[in-house]
Amino acid sequence: MVEIKLCYWAVKEFLEEGLKRKYNIDADIDADGDGICVETEEAIHVYKKHKNGKVMKHEEYGYPIVDHDKTTYKKKYVTMWDGDSISFYVKGLDEDDEE
Repeated sequence: MVEIKLCYWAVKEFLEEGLKRKYNIDADIDADGDGICVETEEAIHVYKKHKNGKVMKHEEYGYPIVDHDKTTYKKKYVTMWDGDSISFYVKGLDEDDEE
């Protein structure tokens, strides 16, 4: 597995080229200098409880049990600036990867 890390300027260039190639839009992203806004969602976990109100814990490992039906999500925004980067992992780019 190989990590690919793109700095702010590479992300900006990648987005501009993608818009041009796919939608024929000649855009100057971040022309006003506000950065690139990234929207994420953070899970607000609710834990299962016993009738007495005590949080249920996993019998073997002892961690609290999440009640996925009651879990909600909160939107968060992060602005990407010069000096920031984004990274992801790609499988199959080197000879050591197993399929």
